[in-house]
Amino acid sequence: MKVALYHNLPSGGALRLLEEYLRYSKAAHNITVITPSTAASIDPTLLEKSTQVTIPLPEATSLISRYRQFAAIPVLAKRAAEQINEGSFDVAFLHASQVTQAPEPLRQLNVPSLYFAPEYLREVYDKPSNLSGRERIKRVATAPLNLRRRRFDAASIRAASLVSTTSHFTQANLKRIYGVSSEVVYGGVDSTAFKPSKQREAIVLSVGALHPAKGHQFVIAALAHIPKNKRPKLVVVGDRGDYGRHLESLATLADVDLDLRQAIEFTEITALYGRAMIFAAAQYEEPLGLVALEAMSSETPVVAVNEGGLAETVLDARTGFLVERDERAFASAIEHLIDEPDLRLRFGREGRKMMRHWTWQATANRFDELLEQIVA
Repeated sequence: MKVALYHNLPSGGALRLLEEYLRYSKAAHNITVITPSTAASIDPTLLEKSTQVTIPLPEATSLISRYRQFAAIPVLAKRAAEQINEGSFDVAFLHASQVTQAPEPLRQLNVPSLYFAPEYLREVYDKPSNLSGRERIKRVATAPLNLRRRRFDAASIRAASLVSTTSHFTQANLKRIYGVSSEVVYGGVDSTAFKPSKQREAIVLSVGALHPAKGHQFVIAALAHIPKNKRPKLVVVGDRGDYGRHLESLATLADVDLDLRQAIEFTEITALYGRAMIFAAAQYEEPLGLVALEAMSSETPVVAVNEGGLAETVLDARTGFLVERDERAFASAIEHLIDEPDLRLRFGREGRKMMRHWTWQATANRFDELLEQIVA
């Protein structure tokens, strides 16, 4: 098939899923990748046989530039749609946008389309209570912009021929918010990259963007309830975000030893997964949580909040613990694993074993089935 592949993703799990699709798809597609200039780059080794088209879009480096960027969206959407509509494509495979959520050209396409929606427009629909003062001010300042984004996103997702998503949890949210049905396509994990180390360190690992929704601040608060003489060091790894200084301040106040690492190499990340004693997953309403799968592949037991997609990936009392969002309960689960090395070992081995069912090959195969279904 001749496939137009469009995305405006930042770095992170959604981009990784797209890259793994390109790596594992066995279908002989003729792919053209169309992206705005703001999109994160796909691994160039995956695009050697693909045509690439880049459409300019202003960067958003300040509040004013975010408004200017959104004002340029109609031109971007038109140009991207023209590239797809006039390219004799059999199908368009679209991924999310960091600006509009549902991809910009979706409403103007006249070819069949599959939209993979990793989540809803959380910045608009979520009403978190744990925001810092700076985040609250930011929400007020961006309210008019987010109203426009909300309208654009809702109209666009309903224009897709078929919507797919990352978990049953997100599937239910897409139905509730937009009224659209969707197919669940689970992500996977590369068990050759995420594997256990021969040596473990007394660290708790938390991975995700430096943003309140990723719950790093909750992990800090939970660790503060563990007695100082057995409190482990916390390593937080984030690929993007401006929440780092706030996390450091919280850790200082809580007397938690925090090692904050941002934008580190992939091999360093996988090494941390393999060396960590425990993985902490405290994301708020996480759509799926690839990070928990990566930890389990690394034979690292997981302590996770029992909400969102994490409830679909972590097996309670088998690969880790699922606990309610309570700092003391979370701390108790971590402390229990600290005290029980045999239990950590058993959970780790069970997690690694479970990864046989979470493969990128299965993800790629399912996407190809849906693309063929749409064309047919």
